[in-house]
Amino acid sequence: MPNTLVILLGNRDIQISGEKLINLKGTLYYPLFVENVDGGEYYVIDKSGNEKNGKLSFLDASKLIWEKYDYFIPLIRFELYEKTMQILEKEGAQLDKVVITTSDQPQRHQQDCYFVALCLQKYLQSKGIVCELRLCAANPNNFDMMVPFYGNLFSEYAKDGSNLYISNTGGTPTMRSASHFAGLFQGYRYISIDPSSANESKVYQKQENQVLRQIVEKMLLNYDYAGVMQLPLQNPSVLQLAEYAQVRLLLDHERLRTLTVTLPHDLTLPTKISRLELMREVALSALVKHRQRAYGDYLWRIFSIGDNLLIPEIERLLGGEVVHTPKDKHATWNGLLQKDQDLIRDLDLRKINGEPLKYQEPNSFAYQAILKYHSEKGRYSMSPELEALVKLIDNLRGLRNGIAHNMKGISKDVVEEKISQKLLLKGGMGIDGLNRLLAAHLNFALDKIDVYDPINLLIISEL
Repeated sequence: MPNTLVILLGNRDIQISGEKLINLKGTLYYPLFVENVDGGEYYVIDKSGNEKNGKLSFLDASKLIWEKYDYFIPLIRFELYEKTMQILEKEGAQLDKVVITTSDQPQRHQQDCYFVALCLQKYLQSKGIVCELRLCAANPNNFDMMVPFYGNLFSEYAKDGSNLYISNTGGTPTMRSASHFAGLFQGYRYISIDPSSANESKVYQKQENQVLRQIVEKMLLNYDYAGVMQLPLQNPSVLQLAEYAQVRLLLDHERLRTLTVTLPHDLTLPTKISRLELMREVALSALVKHRQRAYGDYLWRIFSIGDNLLIPEIERLLGGEVVHTPKDKHATWNGLLQKDQDLIRDLDLRKINGEPLKYQEPNSFAYQAILKYHSEKGRYSMSPELEALVKLIDNLRGLRNGIAHNMKGISKDVVEEKISQKLLLKGGMGIDGLNRLLAAHLNFALDKIDVYDPINLLIISEL
């Protein structure tokens, strides 16, 4: 990919050393230069001249240097360009093009750097460097006009896949700020020189990183891992952690195991996961959807838990694994039931809404009937938390048709109203009460969402 340098020019770009300035004593060119207030051995063009004090303005002084280019070129130095090149050479960057940009207003202002740009362009061309001049007619102190100018300029040179380097020490403070803003999160390499030390300043990178950090922190409050993955983050660990959290949140465990990410052992999903652990995963994902106010997604996860909630109890009582195998008419399931003929006879007699219980395939009605049978025999007692969860989720199932068949939106008020129809929860009603029951039954904390909040802290620590 080609490397392009865009350099902003200001009134400190042409400088002359004190040693060479002595050679100008006694000439009309000597007063053109004054001591650099930023320090160092070099002098800069005097920008204080105007009609009132009888001195040449910066514009006229730089014009004179341009007109006497051959005389001045052995004496002057394009300080900020040279410092920029030293940094790029250390990085091993070979430039294919240099784009010079500065202000050139229709009615030139006495501080415009048009002639400085002409001098640098001619200097670079003499060295065989491909160089283009892009001048801005807008007021260099008008932020609203400078931002789109730089935005369009940068995108024009970056659209062909170029690596864009932006040296923006020169120019007005507004020009520098606008050039920063125009390139925010675009992945451009900014080079700023600290005038007082002639070293590279990292202020812009720190500012951009701070803005990115604040954006990421806001996104993580809502567990927006997909959004984090779209940000121009340079740290691959952050992107890997965000992708891991997003895939795990979507319960795509098969894909999850293909991801390369370094995590503490307690945040890693086991290779073999029990049904209880799987329900816990779904519950944690449901909590995130609750925090995101995605109540339809929240309910689907709750219904998924409800469909599996009683299975561990059934497996303990029947002494085998509950599996869905419709291709062989649920032979494994029916084999478990056939071990207890008294149970079969009991199930044959049970009815649901006046119809015979369909227990020949695993389903929640069959599970409840089996548990009731064992409870009546004194072999089983359901915990109050589990009993409340089962009744509450059963009461919510009426909303499933609204989501699936009628394509209705689900709001928090709708869910709260449905929950409030059953006074089942101790210590408070509503979704929060349902979440407390889930946390108690599946053993996780509510104040910090297991897995996701620790991953959020890991992401922030990497910024």
